[in-house]
Formats: sequence, C-alpha cells, structure tokens
Amino acid sequence: RAGALYGTNSTSTTRQVIFPGFSDALSSSNGGSTAQAFGEAGYRIALSGASFGGLGFSRASIEPFAGAAAFLIHQNGFTEGGGASAITGFARDFDIQTTTLGVRSELAFASLPVSVTTMLGWRHAYGDVVPSVLLGFQGGAQAFSASGVPIDRDAFVAEAGVSYAVSSIFSVGLSYSGQFGQRATDNSFKGNLDLRF
Repeated sequence: RAGALYGTNSTSTTRQVIFPGFSDALSSSNGGSTAQAFGEAGYRIALSGASFGGLGFSRASIEPFAGAAAFLIHQNGFTEGGGASAITGFARDFDIQTTTLGVRSELAFASLPVSVTTMLGWRHAYGDVVPSVLLGFQGGAQAFSASGVPIDRDAFVAEAGVSYAVSSIFSVGLSYSGQFGQRATDNSFKGNLDLRF
C-alpha cells in the first residue's frame, strides 16, 4: 500500500491582552499546507478453520506489517493587527517522518453478521518532533520562540473496530484508536455508517 496527500489550511485568531493599566485587542490570519507520503508492506496469513467458544469464523487472518510516512508541514508567517502588544510570527517548515511495526487481525463470524479488526504496533518518529514558532513584538524587541506539545519519539499504537452488517448493502461500525507515549496520550472513538450501492 502506498499513497500521498496534500492539504491546505487557513486560521483566524483573535486575542485580548489585559493587565492593570493596559488593554489591547489583537487579530491575525494566516495559512499553511501539509504534504504527506506513506507506504506499507504486510503479509496476510489466513487462519482457516479457526473458532472461539464454539463460534466459527467465515474469515480470520493476521497480518504483520511495516510502514513508513513522511510529512512536510509549512506554516506561513503572520502579523497581528492591534496595538503595542501585537506580534509577528515567522514562517516555519516542519519535517517529520515515522516508521511503524505491528500486526493486524481480522475476524468475521460465520453465524453472526459481525466482524472485528484489531491492530497493535510500535511507532517511531524522526525529525522536528518539537513544534515551535519564532515570534517577535512589532516594536523591535528581541525575537522569542514558543513550543507546543512534543511528539513522542516512541509510542505504542492500538486500534480496534467492530462492524455489524444490517443488510447486504448497509452496515454500522464503531472503532477506537489510541497512541500511548511517555509525554502524551491520544485516544479517539469513531462511529460510521456504510452504504454500498
């Protein structure tokens, strides 16, 4: 499997600075782009005749895989409109690569219109894993940097999903994905409706 994606973004920001004897209202807008390329190789192993608790499976498999992805994120510079506390942000590029090693599994029950998928893996990140931006006050003061939440260089990743076939053309599903690192944890749930025609 391989592919590439490209997208653009646009952001508008407003903020207020208030402290005793001073107040300021500021606004800015800027944009950017993200380019991504990815590839993956795996080997699916069919588990013929598999069963669990007396339930047989019409389809069962495991798939060890290795994948890699590269991201190039560009953020345009911006200049706030406002008063004395307005800042300028300088354009920045972020170059990030990841590799993932893991295994997937898929089970489809023979007597039930239900299928289950799972994935467990280890992901390693390279490159600009600490997002940061260079800023400066418009009055000419020395520039400074601000950093966001860092990307863990090593993280455990997991996915699980279940799908129920309501009919031959319609199914509903629920899935979970998570990433667990030393400095950050991400969890997400997703529901979906699939209609085939």
